[in-house]
Amino acid sequence: MKNPILLDLPSTIETPRLVLRLPRPGEGALINAAIAETLEGLQAYMPWARPMPTLDDSEIYARSSVAKFVTREELQLAIFDRATGEYLGGSGFHKISWKVP
Repeated sequence: MKNPILLDLPSTIETPRLVLRLPRPGEGALINAAIAETLEGLQAYMPWARPMPTLDDSEIYARSSVAKFVTREELQLAIFDRATGEYLGGSGFHKISWKVP
């Protein structure tokens, strides 16, 4: 397999209801507010939610998501309502084995 950095992957995916795209620098506060709103549920399943991330932590996440996408280390996506632009959450692919077709 060729180097994954050479793979052309879309940075935005649109469906009739959703827009999935890379987090952007400056969106840390938006992400942090969503974490705070759902913290109890996140802490039950997501180790990264303990303790509650700081605003800086969330901004670092947004910015490093872009870098990791470019290097194909991880593929993080922010999820938005297409009609309203409301931030709904995030998802991603971690620990990718590019050898698996």
